[in-house]
Amino acid sequence: MIRIIITGHPSIENAMKAVNERADGYVLKPFEVTELLEMIARLLTEKTNEYLRISTEVTRAKESTPVVKYQRPDQW
Repeated sequence: MIRIIITGHPSIENAMKAVNERADGYVLKPFEVTELLEMIARLLTEKTNEYLRISTEVTRAKESTPVVKYQRPDQW
């Protein structure tokens, strides 16, 4: 999920609220649609890359974790 705060009332309070709510971007009105679209594209790329990095780490962890099968699990 990508969160972008768009506001016509810029203030320190609004900026802090955006940070506290884990916003990915902060845009002031009036804004250029092309700039907003560029921000969305950049954020989508960043989130996708992060997802792929985490997915790769999980796959590597699964592959490198030894699987131990016990012949008699009732006798430890």
